Amino acid sequence: VSDPVKVTFNPLESSLSKAIKTVNIISDFGGAQFNWQNLDKAPLTFEFLAQDSLGLMQTMKIITTETESSRQSLRGYAPEPRFFATIIRDNWGNSSDTIFPIEGRITPMFEEKLDKRKMNVMKLSNDQNFTNWEGMDSYLIDDDHETFGHSPNSSIPAPFTIDLGRVAKLSRIVMHQRKFSDSYYNWGNPQKFEVYGCATKPSQNGDWSEWTKIMNCEIIKPSGSPSGTVTDEDITAGTAGHEFVFELSQAPIRYIRIVIQSTFGGTTFTHPADVDFYGKVVE
Repeated sequence: VSDPVKVTFNPLESSLSKAIKTVNIISDFGGAQFNWQNLDKAPLTFEFLAQDSLGLMQTMKIITTETESSRQSLRGYAPEPRFFATIIRDNWGNSSDTIFPIEGRITPMFEEKLDKRKMNVMKLSNDQNFTNWEGMDSYLIDDDHETFGHSPNSSIPAPFTIDLGRVAKLSRIVMHQRKFSDSYYNWGNPQKFEVYGCATKPSQNGDWSEWTKIMNCEIIKPSGSPSGTVTDEDITAGTAGHEFVFELSQAPIRYIRIVIQSTFGGTTFTHPADVDFYGKVVE
């Protein structure tokens, strides 16, 4: 047995402690938005809580992530004051206190699924048509996930334009894949796409200078499994649709242009089933 060895050191701040200091919980469409930074990219588990009808805090979602910065939302709540909170844990059994918004209760912003009966596909001159192989332009916004729009061969990138029918402050869009061969993440299903917006009626020639790019989107296969392998988790996500969130600072718009840049099957055509839009109508 050796003699004792004395060591002097200064403990560093833990990744958990750093992340706790960055948490910001704010009002979001239909609920609360949780923002944080994880500068060490450490594996951290976040438990998201919301107050139920009896005033009790209930766990609504749990995720584990190593991303440097992230954002999550809890939705489905009426625009009434409510407590939301999160608890963060690391891999060594340490956890934060329950973290609430600085102001205590927050009031969710009103959100609804926009009425597709008021929408139409505009067909600008440089848009692709989605009328091939049983596809129809109108099927892109018909709320029927069994139908689909289908662009022709050699049509990628494939833009299409939608008039929402109303000016709206958008919260999110949901892209639905076509269920092809009883599966998703295959053939011409969209993988990467861009979203553009225009507040005033665009020119029929599709002049891109009139459009403002809002975001890049990529549909992620939850399991990360290779092409041809689809798990139950993948199917569940594909059935629900893939959500992409607008920044809260996004100005209200009426016209949306989506440009599909690539597909899961590497095809030169694409066949999305449907696109949903959520937010609040302002005009």
